[in-house]
Amino acid sequence: MISRAEIDELSPGDKMALLDDIWESLAKGVAALEPSEEEKRLLEQRNREIENDPAATVSLEEFKRRLRQAR
Repeated sequence: MISRAEIDELSPGDKMALLDDIWESLAKGVAALEPSEEEKRLLEQRNREIENDPAATVSLEEFKRRLRQAR
């Protein structure tokens, strides 16, 4: 397992790559996870915020572009 100290030593790009690996690993078991009621409320709130101000968001493509640029 990687320690917090080791994570702190990583470059921002390496940290993002690590996050990507972690998300991919989590995605394998995501079907078995059910969000809690609090998480459901938070997701509903965020969806309302996006619907009320769509200009405050970026497309997935733009997000990925920014991520690649940060690496």
